[in-house]
Amino acid sequence: MGDWDIIRSELDTAEHEQRVISDLTARIIATQFYDSQSSPLYALSSTGTITDDCVTEIRTAAEHATTPDEQRALGALIAYCTRRTDKGPQRHWSALRW
Repeated sequence: MGDWDIIRSELDTAEHEQRVISDLTARIIATQFYDSQSSPLYALSSTGTITDDCVTEIRTAAEHATTPDEQRALGALIAYCTRRTDKGPQRHWSALRW
């Protein structure tokens, strides 16, 4: 199962269950869209940290998204980032695997 298969499956499940995406899915989506190691999405991808600029970077990525899957994934990532209360690094983050 590839990254986008996992993303689509989790998006479907999260929408059906009316919840935000999982930590793993947030990590996978962030990994798809960061463009450098200094970007907020890289921080999210590598440590789970949600910086003040994270949602701005996601919105910029959404403006350049070329497929409905990308738009949907980035929208779900914005919801995840705005609803997660602990914005700092996550201890378990490096153990998340796909």
